[in-house]
Amino acid sequence: MDFKLALLLGSLRRVRETRNLYPCGDDQKSPLERAIDIIHGGEVTINSERKTFREATPEVAAVDEKLTHLNSCQDAIRNCDKKEDLANLIEDRNVARRQAFQVMKDFMDVCNQLPIEERLNDLKKMINSITSGYQSLVQPAGPSEGSPEEVYDQYKAWLDLKTKKLKSYWKETDESLDTWRGLLAEMEQAFSFSSDSEFEAQNLDSTVQQLLVAMETELVISRQGYEPKVPLNPEILKQRHAELQLESEVLTKTVQAVLHDAREEATFLEQLSSHCKNYQEKIDVLEEWLDNKPNMEELQTLQKKIKVTRSKLRHLLVDLRDGEEDPDLLGDKTVEELRNDIAGFQEQLLGHYTTEDEHLVRCLLHS
Repeated sequence: MDFKLALLLGSLRRVRETRNLYPCGDDQKSPLERAIDIIHGGEVTINSERKTFREATPEVAAVDEKLTHLNSCQDAIRNCDKKEDLANLIEDRNVARRQAFQVMKDFMDVCNQLPIEERLNDLKKMINSITSGYQSLVQPAGPSEGSPEEVYDQYKAWLDLKTKKLKSYWKETDESLDTWRGLLAEMEQAFSFSSDSEFEAQNLDSTVQQLLVAMETELVISRQGYEPKVPLNPEILKQRHAELQLESEVLTKTVQAVLHDAREEATFLEQLSSHCKNYQEKIDVLEEWLDNKPNMEELQTLQKKIKVTRSKLRHLLVDLRDGEEDPDLLGDKTVEELRNDIAGFQEQLLGHYTTEDEHLVRCLLHS
């Protein structure tokens, strides 16, 4: 009797676990059904339109293209060896910076409407649940056979038939369990001095056996490759053996498809989250410089002054050289006056160069 009670408790535990995998209640779903619902549930409403996460997410390539162009503009500034080209290069860079900032901001405006972390957590929990619950069916990661929707439809059709079949076995198990509970209640009353109950002990063994057979039969029908712990109806075992190949194919394909889709989307969301973090950091940096950029008009005006001053200085130096050779060429000017003029222009030019350097430093700090 002790042995049978141990078997009974073991079967009860296994039935409880198995019914979670294949629930038959109208409002209950199997873990695979819930997983498929999660995969199909990856939709959000953006601008009153229902879209999947992938459909709703802006193209990363468009953002990266603008950032690549911005980097090229910055490299051109750093590598520029002609100061007269710098103003145009900086202006090009400022335009590229504004474009990169805007495309990243547009990207983030959309992504901030997406519950990325919540969705990612749901997928990870589901992956762990399926991997644990269907451990024997999990295969190395890889593409599933056929389209996922075909696999899911096939699973649901198979599950409908299996659920209908399981309900009859559940009913038989539940009835046997009720009989056993009733017997236990009678036994409890029989062991009371104040009770007139006439408990018949000979029913005990047959009731235990009936419950064991009912539960083990349900387990054989429910679980793949389950080896019953008590002898069962050979016809049921034969029929079950014939069903196993199709069931194994359906479940394996479904588990594979669910895990493939879930892992693929989880990877996509992790990458999306990484892009969002990266773009937000760049937005924070660029935003500081958008309205705090060097005045290119001042630099351009200054460079024109430098050209004019250098030109005048060159002419004065030529005049000085000619005047030193032939004083009559100086006209009203003396050599000393000419040298003073040259010194004045040299001082102006030095001041212009100093101011230009300050402008260039500010420009380069923005690159």
